[in-house]
This record gives sequence, structure tokens and C-alpha cells, in this order.
Amino acid sequence: MLLGGFLTKILALKIIFSLSYGFFGVYAPLVKSNVKIQEVGPLLVELKKEKKEQAVKFNNLPLSLEKIRYPRKNTDNNFEEKISAKSFIVLDAETGKTLLADDADAPRSIGSITKLVSALVLVKNISDWNQDIIIEKGDWREGNNYVYPEERIKARDLLSVSLIGSSNVAIMALARASGLTPEKFILSMNEEAKNLGILKSIFTEPTGLDVGNKSTAMDVALILKKVLENEEIKKIISVKNYVFQAKDAAGKIKGRRINSTNELFLANLQNSEIKNILGAKTGYIEEAGYCFAAIFENKNKKRIIVVVLGAESSASRFSEARALAEWVFKSYVWPGEDGFEKVTQEKTN
Repeated sequence: MLLGGFLTKILALKIIFSLSYGFFGVYAPLVKSNVKIQEVGPLLVELKKEKKEQAVKFNNLPLSLEKIRYPRKNTDNNFEEKISAKSFIVLDAETGKTLLADDADAPRSIGSITKLVSALVLVKNISDWNQDIIIEKGDWREGNNYVYPEERIKARDLLSVSLIGSSNVAIMALARASGLTPEKFILSMNEEAKNLGILKSIFTEPTGLDVGNKSTAMDVALILKKVLENEEIKKIISVKNYVFQAKDAAGKIKGRRINSTNELFLANLQNSEIKNILGAKTGYIEEAGYCFAAIFENKNKKRIIVVVLGAESSASRFSEARALAEWVFKSYVWPGEDGFEKVTQEKTN
């Protein structure tokens, strides 16, 4: 009985010391502890008090890391403007957070927006952008092309003509000059999409003329987000017009000027929430309808990606994309903008 009582006391002491270390199953052996028995109670009380004070300090921080990362809606109003586009999305360019969307995961034909993926493949496979490329008859495709068979044009100019003027011939000539077979080029386009985590898109050729080139509003936004990381492509899709030279078979040099297919570059933004358009790409075939993807910036340099797919007309794709961007810039606040901390605290309290 005496032995049993002694062992019970030893066990009780070990349990007390294990609690002082904050975990029931781990404790320091009694012989190695410098803490006296009468100090255990006050020690536990002090430990709990310290943890409570730390929790209060943390909760009273102006903003946690999670809170400062994403823009927050500062109004209860919903977007109510009529949109003809079959699907659309507005994405925060920095964080990838969806700010406004409708049917954004539905795969659709996207027309020449396909050329953005082709461009991502080209920049990885063409090393000499100063090389001259001769346009061949096999490169010819329908559309406003700006370049013609037997003309000699620099590779960098062809890339600009492809993305600014949406020339199908130019992108075909570059795909051929990449050194990849047509099959390998298409495979590389789909691998590029896969590497971006885009699983609902499929690409069948470089121009976008084929109805088989399909993507979603969300996927297109992610493609454009990736394009933002490539300074060369980003620069090309941000200009209103472009001048280049073509040398014909007789050696005569012809200067040409092309305008961007993005009509919003000509819009008056003086009284707009939009202060800059950093880049854009249009797309159209009959099956796709009128498509548009753009990067907008507000006065505080906050950026959003807007994608509209399947709009009813060329004009409506631009007006609808602008309306979406205007509403989001009015309805959201970003870290560093006036009112962000206030609306964040209101949402989390």
C-alpha cells in the first residue's frame, strides 16, 4: 500500500510537469527539472496569460497577411449592366483572385486570342529575332494579313504583326521558322497550357481560325497573366500601331503601318476609372463570336484582367469589357488604397 501510494504521487508530479511544458505526453524527468513543485501552478497561470496577450496583440494587428493580399468589395451593389458575351471574367492581375465572372469555366472557341499561346511557344523556340523570314505560299491564310508571299520580313516584325494586327500569315511563317514541325508546335501549345495549370483548353493550330481552338474565360485570363511576365510580348500588345518594312522578291523595300485591333486604345479615358490599357488581344471567328482580353490599370496602378468571350458584335466586346473594368474599379479597393483597411475590418468583424 505504501509503495502504491508513493508511485501514485510520482505519477501525479510527472503529469504536473508535463503540463508545464504545454503537452500532456511529453515531460522532463523529475530529476532534471529545476522548477519547484510550488512554482508549477503560478508558472502555468503565467504561461496562459502570455499566450492570451499574444493572441490579443495578433488580433489587434492592422491587417493580417491574408487580409492585405486581396482586393475587397466596398459596396453591396451588384453588376447589373446587360452583357451580350456568353462568358466573362475579371481577375485581379497580381493575386489571380476572381472579382466578377459569369460562366467563366465553359470552354468556347476563342479565335485569334489563340495567338497569345502561339507567341509563348515562339519566344522559347526562336533565338534570333533579327533573322529575315521569307513568306511562303504555304503560310497563306485568310484575314487581314499585311504580309505577302515572297516578301522578306524580320522575325521580330512578324511577331508584332501577328499580335497587333492579328495576321494569320505572319504567325504561320513564325511557326514554320521556329524549327518545330506543325505537329510538334501544336503539342508545344498544349504543353504550355498544361504548364499554366490550364486543363480546359485545347489548341489545334497557331492562328485561331480553327473552331477546335477552345478555351475558357478563366483560362484566357491566366494566359494573359502569364503574358504579363514576358516583357517582349507584353510590350507588343500594348501599342496602338506599328511600322515595319518588307522587302519584295525584287529587293524593293516597302514600309507598312498597322493599327491594333484593340479599339479601346482610341477611347477617351479622361473621366474613366481606367487610366491605362497595358495590353490586349482580340479574337473572332463565326463560331466564337467576338472575343476580347485586356489588362486595365487604375490611377493607383492596380491591375485587372478582363476577358469577354462570344460578344454579339465587335463594338460590344469593347464596350462590355470597359463596363466590367469600370464597375470593378469602382466596387473594389486594393491594399494601399483609401478605405481598404476600414472595409477589411468591417468584413472580418
